[in-house]
Amino acid sequence: TSIETNENTYTFINRILKANKKNKKINALDYLMWGIATFYLFCIFIIIKLSNTITKSIGFIEDKTYDLANGNLTKKIETSELKYQNEITQITHSLEKVRTSLLDAQNRKNKIIMGVSHDLRTPVSVIRGYTEALKDNILSDENEKKIAIDLILSKSNQLEVMIDTLINYIKINTSSFKELFTKTNVFEFINPITKEFAITAEIFKRKFIKNIQIDKNINIMMNTSLIFRVLENLYSNAIRYTNENDYIYLNAIQTEKSIQISIKDTGKGINKEDLDNIFDIFYRGSNSRLEDGMGIGLSIVDDIIKLHKWKIEVTSEINKGSCFTLIIPI
Repeated sequence: TSIETNENTYTFINRILKANKKNKKINALDYLMWGIATFYLFCIFIIIKLSNTITKSIGFIEDKTYDLANGNLTKKIETSELKYQNEITQITHSLEKVRTSLLDAQNRKNKIIMGVSHDLRTPVSVIRGYTEALKDNILSDENEKKIAIDLILSKSNQLEVMIDTLINYIKINTSSFKELFTKTNVFEFINPITKEFAITAEIFKRKFIKNIQIDKNINIMMNTSLIFRVLENLYSNAIRYTNENDYIYLNAIQTEKSIQISIKDTGKGINKEDLDNIFDIFYRGSNSRLEDGMGIGLSIVDDIIKLHKWKIEVTSEINKGSCFTLIIPI
C-alpha cells in the first residue's frame, strides 16, 4: 500500500493473512502433542496404581502363607482386608481351603491321641493293678491268682488288638494302597465270603440269608483284602448287635450303573442322633458304649470306601435293625 505526502512516498507491506495460516497449523500440532502427553501420563498413573495393588496382594498372600508355615491355623483367611480384589487375591480361596484342611488334620490328630490315651488307659490300669497285687502277694488264694493272670492275659490281648487296629488305620490313611488294586470278579469274590458268614452265623445262633443277583462275569478294580475287611467289619457288627435267632442278610444286587452290596440285620438298630457320626473316628453310639472296642472300625470302613471312590449308605431304626450298603459304580 502506497501513501504519498508532500515530501515522501511511503510503501507498507502487509503479510497478516499468511501469518494467520501459519499460526493455525502450529496450534493444531500443539493440541496433538498435549493429547499424547496426557495419554502417557494417564498410562503411567494406571501402571503405578496396578503395581501398588499387585504388590499389596502379593504381600498379603506372602503373610498368610508365612502364617500357615508357622502353624497359625486358627485365623480365617479373607480378602476383605484388601481394598481392591484381583486375580492374585483369588489364590486366597485356595489358601483358605489349605488352612481348613490342615486344621481338620490337626484336630483329627489331637482326637486320635486323646482317644488312644483314653482307650488304652483302662486295660493298662487293670494289668498294672493285678501285676502289683501278684508282686506284693496280696492275692494269696491260688484261684484268685489264676483269675488275675487270666485278666492280665485278656487285657494284654485287648491291647494287642487295639494297637493292630490303630496300625491298620494309619496304614490306610498314609500308604498307597491303590497300587494293590486288581481286577476282581465280584461274584467269585463274594461267594466264598457268604459261606464263611454262614458258618459264623451258625456258631453265634443267628439266621443268615444271602441273595446274590449279579453278573458272574463282571469285574471291578479293588483291593480285595481291604474290601474283605469292610464286609467282615460290617458283618461282625451285625453279629454283635443282634440276639439269638435274629436275621442277618447279605444282598448283592446289580443295577444299570452300580453293584449294591448290603449287610442288613434285625437287631438293636442305631439311634437317629448317632447316624451322622458313626463313621467318625472314636465315636461310639449310645448302643455301643457298653461293648468292647475303640470306635475305629467304621472309620476304617469309611476310609477304605473313600479310597476306592465308592459310596456307603446306612439306614437304621431302633429295635428293627440296620442296613449298610456299599454302592460300587460299574
